[in-house]
Amino acid sequence: MDAVDSKILMRGTPEATPEKPLFTPRFFLLASFSFVTFFTAFQLYPTMPFRILALGGSEGQAGLFLGLLTFASAFSAPFGGAVADRLGQRHILMVSSSAFFGFTFIFSFARSFWIILPSAFLYGIFWSALLVASFALMTDVIPPERRAEGIGYWGVASTLAIAISPSVGLATYNVLGWHWLCGGIGVLSLLMLGISLWVQDKPHTHPAGRTLKGFFSEGFFEHQVFIVSIALFMYSFGYGGITSFVALYARVSGTRPVGIYFLVFAATMVCTRPFAGRIADRWGRRKILLPCLALIGVGLSLLAISGTFWMLVASAIIFGLGFGSAYPIFAAMILDRIDSHRHGAAFGSILLAFDTGIGSGSVVTGLLVQHYGFHVAYGVAAILALFSIPYFLFAEKSLDAETGKSS
Repeated sequence: MDAVDSKILMRGTPEATPEKPLFTPRFFLLASFSFVTFFTAFQLYPTMPFRILALGGSEGQAGLFLGLLTFASAFSAPFGGAVADRLGQRHILMVSSSAFFGFTFIFSFARSFWIILPSAFLYGIFWSALLVASFALMTDVIPPERRAEGIGYWGVASTLAIAISPSVGLATYNVLGWHWLCGGIGVLSLLMLGISLWVQDKPHTHPAGRTLKGFFSEGFFEHQVFIVSIALFMYSFGYGGITSFVALYARVSGTRPVGIYFLVFAATMVCTRPFAGRIADRWGRRKILLPCLALIGVGLSLLAISGTFWMLVASAIIFGLGFGSAYPIFAAMILDRIDSHRHGAAFGSILLAFDTGIGSGSVVTGLLVQHYGFHVAYGVAAILALFSIPYFLFAEKSLDAETGKSS
């Protein structure tokens, strides 16, 4: 009997204490920040490849934007997590939001993609810092026994944004032009900054004057967490290829609207993500995670077969069901094993693997599409995603041995 099962039995006894509330004002404030953040970013990500192509770049160069952004996000995430644990998450939200506002001017007025690409690297550093800080804040709000459920509900905010923003971004770009798109993104960045001013920071785990003490000795990231999180790399590889190129795939295949995949994908996650987390908290997280990983591979396999309307819809449903549920369940499993004062560093380690996968997927998919076509590109992603299952089962044993805990 694992820890989750014992909690289920305890809740069924007369002596069991009632569940702590999940939906609090602080929860909704952080969820609103997440919505605006992802609504801003996912207008930019799907449209940037079109902008780079318009500036004379190739498909491979177009894939470099998200690739560089996510590589920067990945490799700076452990450092950002350790800094956020010590300096306070609210300050990180404010600084990152201000930086995003500045980047809109660079993206708007750049006349060469060789200016955009280095800026993407810097953007990724602030992006990872923001994600790590907001995640650490949210884990302090969510009751531990409802962690997968809470992360799932919180993820609905970003999912709703992902459902709407690509279509809004593509429509704005096609109808009004690039400068109007960047202007709208700039306004949303200011809104992010405004919300962050209202966020209540959790108490610092390190007193003033001792903030930097032990910073290097404790380490920037949890190495065992990173090792098991390579499973995320394997399946997020395909997500990077989807984010950057599925709209182009739809256009080449003659499918309209070109943003249909994002809409169906996000709608699927909204409908299923919270319930999958709640079930995982009660039935056992591993029992739900493994089928989710399998669904991710199947969804990518359908993309490899065809880019027709109904195949895109079917892929988006299956991929969305697996991808949307796997991440919060995986994160909950990891945080169960890590001390709370290291949650920022632990999430930084998760983000390192996850974003490296997205970045690699964007770059490699662009190159594969350029030389071999979409079918081969998404076929490679599907195979890699399916291999995440045996890898996770192997790596999880090492993590259990290291921490002395299981989920």
